[in-house]
Amino acid sequence: MNWNRFKKSVSYKLNDLVGRNHKYSYKKYYSQYGEDIIVQSLFKNYDYSKLTYLDIGCNHPFRFNNTALLYLNGASGFCIDADQVFFSDYKKYRARDICFNIGIADTEGDLSFYVMNNSTLSTFSEQEYLNYIRLGYTLKKIIEVPVMRLDSFIKNHCNGIFPDFLSLDVEGLDLDILQSYNWESTKPKVICVEGRSIDDAYINPSTSNITRYLSSVGYALYSFNNLNSIFVDPEYLRNK
Repeated sequence: MNWNRFKKSVSYKLNDLVGRNHKYSYKKYYSQYGEDIIVQSLFKNYDYSKLTYLDIGCNHPFRFNNTALLYLNGASGFCIDADQVFFSDYKKYRARDICFNIGIADTEGDLSFYVMNNSTLSTFSEQEYLNYIRLGYTLKKIIEVPVMRLDSFIKNHCNGIFPDFLSLDVEGLDLDILQSYNWESTKPKVICVEGRSIDDAYINPSTSNITRYLSSVGYALYSFNNLNSIFVDPEYLRNK
């Protein structure tokens, strides 16, 4: 087949998946540093039409997104963000997903959400917000957002069954959310979680608080890129 014709046919297929002429149609990966390629490899023998995910702090449906590649391969899931700025794009380009304009926290009720000029840095954490201000970012607004505990969300919206993959990126509250969950109940096979703050030069993944905690509840560190860590349930690895 002529190469240009082949490229054109592939681009049409991709555009049908994510929207005609959408500028993210041609990317090989969507997460910040290719974490989704690793996650995809961990589910390579899976029936993607049955694969589910929970994306907490989903932000944009494609840019720096850890679940977009899974979606394009046929998976679907739940996307949660306290800022609904990109929800219309989810509805247009990721219609199989179910979006929730809430926050996940270690408590229930309403919390102040600091919306930054860089939306990927918006946070419930006052400490993280102040760090970003110190680094030169600006605050757009503060909004009150309803929040749920992770276990409550799984019970009320996932039929009590944790999706296969958890992506967690909530700018400073990741560990609090993980520690609030009962890991003796239903749990994901694979977890991708942000492991450091924006002003950290480097962290040792084997000694980070998140690694220590997830190791204590049975997960194994699979990959780390000085920003995000990927953890796997060893039982899943043995049986895959």
